[in-house]
Amino acid sequence: NPEAKILFGSPFTKNPQIFLKTFELDSSVLSIVETDESPVAQNLIHIQTDIHRPKLIYLYRILDDANSDEIAEVDFNTELVREEQTLSQISTFLGKDSLNIVYGSEPVKCEKIAELISSITSESKIISNQEEELADFAELIRHHIHKDFSLAEFVKNGVAYHYGNLPAFLRKGIEHLFIEGKISFIVCTSTLLQGVNLPAQNIFIMNPSKGGEKQRPIPLSPTEFWNLAGRAGRLAKDFEGNVHLINIS
Repeated sequence: NPEAKILFGSPFTKNPQIFLKTFELDSSVLSIVETDESPVAQNLIHIQTDIHRPKLIYLYRILDDANSDEIAEVDFNTELVREEQTLSQISTFLGKDSLNIVYGSEPVKCEKIAELISSITSESKIISNQEEELADFAELIRHHIHKDFSLAEFVKNGVAYHYGNLPAFLRKGIEHLFIEGKISFIVCTSTLLQGVNLPAQNIFIMNPSKGGEKQRPIPLSPTEFWNLAGRAGRLAKDFEGNVHLINIS
């Protein structure tokens, strides 16, 4: 149909003209429209801990670069003193009954945070017939990786970690179970930014850097950061998503 209108949508595209070449379209009718608007509303929420009262957090909704509204104060039963502990406690409290991505910056942190989240969710989570797929995936992990591989136990509690060195079949299985809503928490590195479309209702970010262990941590670039934050809100499923920024300073 020569009268057909063709629309392409893509985030952070620097060379939209490539679509014309790829699909052999007439450049004379090209119209490029850029927007900063998201198809899903996003709430930027600043969460601040208090070194003098380590069980307390303050929540603010960021309005713009200079203004924010205080939402609430939350008093926890445990002190929030380390990055891994703070992320696990806050994400399980605010991410209940939701799909959540927790940014862990490096594999070792991802595994530790996932372990802490799993221990919290296991206290209230009972394996049922609806979660048979989680049990099957956990058994697959034990069979093909190792009987004591920690991820298997975390998966049974609806928690997984995700980074580049994991075998591809594990990453794909985790992504599938997350999309299906069986896994509620993914703790990830920047690997999740590379071509994997996994939107969630909540994103939890503290210390947005990449690297570590053998190399010095590098702050995420603005594009990488907003790519991660852009996972908050599932198009056609949520009206809005929440980006939780913990201890912005």
